Amino acid sequence: MPTKFEIGVSGVKDESTEFIAPLPVLGLRTDFVITPKFYLKQSVEVLYLRIDNFTGSILDVNLRLEYNIWKHIGFGMGINMYKLVIEGKEESYPGIDMIGSIGVGYTGLQLYGRYYF
Repeated sequence: MPTKFEIGVSGVKDESTEFIAPLPVLGLRTDFVITPKFYLKQSVEVLYLRIDNFTGSILDVNLRLEYNIWKHIGFGMGINMYKLVIEGKEESYPGIDMIGSIGVGYTGLQLYGRYYF
């Protein structure tokens, strides 16, 4: 996950850093056939990591209903929730002074078309 973090305050020098963070997640996915053309698809992916005085977590949840019009063409709708939280508790890590937390997340509706072989 390429990441760039910037912080700035009016009248004070801006600071920024860039890094690449590999984030492997554990996941569970299920697909239920309701009828030959309707599918209920669900997935959950999670990660929790603690390194020294830093903790981070990722949660990604999907719930979708898909209808296949023909053998290779379909459409669907669903809901997706994503949450990323990073917390730092001390300034002891070399090069990083972070006390506090950063959280990013969204919940949204998905509408999509699908073509597959």
